[in-house]
Amino acid sequence: ADDSDAAGGKTYYVDAGYEGTTTSDGSEKAPFTTIAEALAKTDVSKIVLMSDLVFGNANTEANGNAISTSIDGLEIDLNGNVIKFTSKDISPNYYAIYNTGKLTVSDSSKDSTGGITVTGYPIGVFGNEGTLDITGGTFKNVASGDEKKVYYLMNNIGTVTISGDAKFLMDKDMETVNSSIIKNGWSEPEATEKKDAPNDLVLFSTITDEKKKTATVNIEKGTFEGKTYVKNDEHGVMTISGGDFKVVKAESNKFSSDGKFYDLKGNVVFNYGKLTVTGGTFDNTASIFGGAAFYVAVGSETTIDGGVYKLASNYEGNNKLPAPLVRFIGASAADETVIDIDAGVAGAIGTHPAVRAVLDTSTNAVGNIDITVGSASVKGVMANIADSNCPVFTYTDGKLVIDKLSAGTGNSYVSGNVKIESLVVADDSTVVLGSGSEAILADSSKADKIVSAGGVLKDQKGNTI
Repeated sequence: ADDSDAAGGKTYYVDAGYEGTTTSDGSEKAPFTTIAEALAKTDVSKIVLMSDLVFGNANTEANGNAISTSIDGLEIDLNGNVIKFTSKDISPNYYAIYNTGKLTVSDSSKDSTGGITVTGYPIGVFGNEGTLDITGGTFKNVASGDEKKVYYLMNNIGTVTISGDAKFLMDKDMETVNSSIIKNGWSEPEATEKKDAPNDLVLFSTITDEKKKTATVNIEKGTFEGKTYVKNDEHGVMTISGGDFKVVKAESNKFSSDGKFYDLKGNVVFNYGKLTVTGGTFDNTASIFGGAAFYVAVGSETTIDGGVYKLASNYEGNNKLPAPLVRFIGASAADETVIDIDAGVAGAIGTHPAVRAVLDTSTNAVGNIDITVGSASVKGVMANIADSNCPVFTYTDGKLVIDKLSAGTGNSYVSGNVKIESLVVADDSTVVLGSGSEAILADSSKADKIVSAGGVLKDQKGNTI
């Protein structure tokens, strides 16, 4: 049979157990016994596995990875087989597949039994600087060491598209939550030495090509499960249009040094970059500490236009408060954090808050926010509130209700169908209440700090000021 594909490249086969009498030439009848032989062929465009491939410290490439490719246009068909990579006590971090070219990973087997499993820390499944399309396969890591650690299933600074029946499964036996399921972008973009950014594939500070300063992940379909989250890091752009995302229940009740359970509060997706969600199912109901579907950081941009949400009945062990859709952590007024939630999405989560903002009181933190739910919005600098720094934004019957809000330095704007049940205003701040909005002022003596642009201001007794 002709093994050439439509693009003119050639398909090669790999069977680690081949013992035929015909000399291996990479054909289906006389396959190569190592994938390195197939990768070395200048005309290769597709590699089909005919057996499992096992890698350890002894048979990795010179760079420490099990498989590396820079080929511009390659498909690896797992074909129902598993690539296994086991190692330990290594530095820097290594991967089962490291791609700097254009690669597709697929699994053509009828029962979708192909995949990649890694054991050891820090060993990842995919390290990607190029273009990577994943259309099938089950990708897992096995917790190792006394601390039962696992490493990223994917670490990306290139462009990734995930579709088909791909499954990303973190080991349920992990005890120390130290790595996300997927890491997209850079954790330490300001670092100038690799020792200060050990988990970044390439130092961001060394990249001169502007096109390579953004990491992109598009998730169209797939399964993502673990005690930790999918992470869109700094300079990351992530689009989720489908897929099933689930936080699994902790198998033990061990506590970490700060007294928190190891399942990291049950957040499903973490965003430090730009995140757009139009579909998918997000579930953290099994978490001991209910977190949020989306945990967002200062300076991030999060747009939620769709999706189905199954949220925990309690938030961080507090049975009086259900888990929110979005959890915002504020620590700086320098960078604006944008959160935009579709009214239909907010309305479908019932009594769960649309947003819960958590400010760091230890640093007297403030948050520069731009929060929109439907046509209701709050924009400006939010400061700490006396004994509580966790404002709750709940969307009920088309109205965005905020239990308490402290306006910080400068101008803040409230517009649309918004009700602030307790508004605290700083001496150096001004709050503009737009049409349709209502606020109850905590201190009536600060009424001169409020500008009405069609909004209603009331005192603690409910009288209009």
